[in-house]
Amino acid sequence: MLKLFVTVVFWRLLDNNVFDIDPNHNAYERHAMGVLKLRSVLFSWYDQRKRLNPHEDLQAMKELTAKMLGTRMHPKLRSKAAETKGLLFFSVDMLAKFCHRLPFGDALLGAGKALEKYVVTCASHGRNLAPSTIQDCWRFLKRGRKIERQARRRGF
Repeated sequence: MLKLFVTVVFWRLLDNNVFDIDPNHNAYERHAMGVLKLRSVLFSWYDQRKRLNPHEDLQAMKELTAKMLGTRMHPKLRSKAAETKGLLFFSVDMLAKFCHRLPFGDALLGAGKALEKYVVTCASHGRNLAPSTIQDCWRFLKRGRKIERQARRRGF
C-alpha cells in the first residue's frame, strides 16, 4: 500500500507539472525533466532530513530515473521496501507543499498523513502492540484504504 501511494503521488506531481517545466517542450521531454527535478528535490530532502533528524533510520534511494516510475499507462515504482518508508515521508512533504495544485490534493495529503501515522506508530511500538495502539493503526489504515479506493475509482 505504501509503494502504491508513493507511485500515485509521484505521477500526480509530474502530470500536474508542479515543478513548472517549460510547456513548450513535448510531453516526453517534460516528463524526463520533471523526473530529474523530482530526483533533485528528493536528494536535497534526504540531506535536510538527515540534518534535522540525525538518529532517524531512513534508507535513501541511490537513484531515481524515469524508467523506475514506469509509464503513464503502467505506473510503478521500483524501490526497495526499506526505501519506501522515506519515500512516503517525502511524498507527504511534497503534498503539503503542492496539494493546492493537484486534483484531490487534500484527499491525497490526508491519506498520506494517515499512512505516515501508521508507519510511525508501528515503528515506535515494536512487535508487541497494546490494544489501543492496534486500534489506532487500524483506523489509520482504514482511512488510507478508503482514500485509495476513491482514488482508484477516479482513475488515479
